[in-house]
Amino acid sequence: MAALFHDIAKGRGGDHSVLGERDILRFCRSYGIEGEDRQLLGFLVREHLTMSMTAQKKDIADPDVVAEFARRVQTPRQLSALYLLTVARHPRHQRPHLERLEGQSCWKISTASPSPT
Repeated sequence: MAALFHDIAKGRGGDHSVLGERDILRFCRSYGIEGEDRQLLGFLVREHLTMSMTAQKKDIADPDVVAEFARRVQTPRQLSALYLLTVARHPRHQRPHLERLEGQSCWKISTASPSPT
């Protein structure tokens, strides 16, 4: 579901991640998706760029970068879902880049993120 909604608000003016989150939360309300599932879908649409931007643009060896990433992601479920969405978002023609992303940066930041207490 998040894969369908993650870029739905592009071109509408404003932050497409925030606008898309509103859309998916509205959809969830309309179709009776509640609780943790609704929250997870909203999170994924809002944060769909977080992992790839962190992995590509920041120093993932920096503990402060990892701590900020973990603060945004919050739970192991959200981390796993965000990783899968990040991998799924990349078209086949970007696979050489994705190999690096999958094999190194995203995986490293996933495993370096502390578990919530």
